[in-house]
Amino acid sequence: MNDLSANSDLGYRPYPPRIPHSPGHAKLEVHIYSQPTYRHFDPKFAHFEKVDQGLIEPLTVHHPWHFEKGLQVFLGPILLTDRIGKKVTFFSFGSQVEIEAKTDFTSCIFRSEAPLIQIDQVDLGPFSPSNQLVIEIEMLLAKFKIQCKIEGIDYHSTLLKTPPALIYDICLQEILTKYQAHQNSDQPHISDMYEFLEQEIHRLKKHNCWPGKVQSLADIFMPNPNLLRKG
Repeated sequence: MNDLSANSDLGYRPYPPRIPHSPGHAKLEVHIYSQPTYRHFDPKFAHFEKVDQGLIEPLTVHHPWHFEKGLQVFLGPILLTDRIGKKVTFFSFGSQVEIEAKTDFTSCIFRSEAPLIQIDQVDLGPFSPSNQLVIEIEMLLAKFKIQCKIEGIDYHSTLLKTPPALIYDICLQEILTKYQAHQNSDQPHISDMYEFLEQEIHRLKKHNCWPGKVQSLADIFMPNPNLLRKG
């Protein structure tokens, strides 16, 4: 595939993962056009949450762009939308984006040490382990967000202090533990998901991208175990 910088007729390009066969991408390049090309998905807006002096704020990038050029992106979806209601979504564990306005389009280049996972539109299609992974991660984090609110702990600042790759590793381990209890289920989606998680952790270990001792989300959000209430 041609590089977007060399061919601005392409709408967006997810680059290969750092580790072959891993879910997600190491880099995402998006072009937001002044006029649609009608040759492909033409992003008109890129929506995500930015970090501004420790505060989390929603941001919509459009063309032309005359504002910040380098931003920190908070954990969550990166949503691309076009002029006719089509959407493309990636999930980020936290990333950096470089924004540059050119004559006919504005480019956004997202980079992260954790995968940028594309969420497939498969409502009526086959089971997608990467989609399920994002769903499981969002449920895990939602649980701790509620607990942090109850205990008066700053959920957002805690995530900001945690490297994206570590959040990814911890979530993989916790979701694997959940599926481990059901790995012999006769439901194929459960066994497929368990195998998917095992393979990804194996890849990370093989490439020395797995911590020696994996923490838990409770260790990060609530290092005092007395704070973690049983739900």
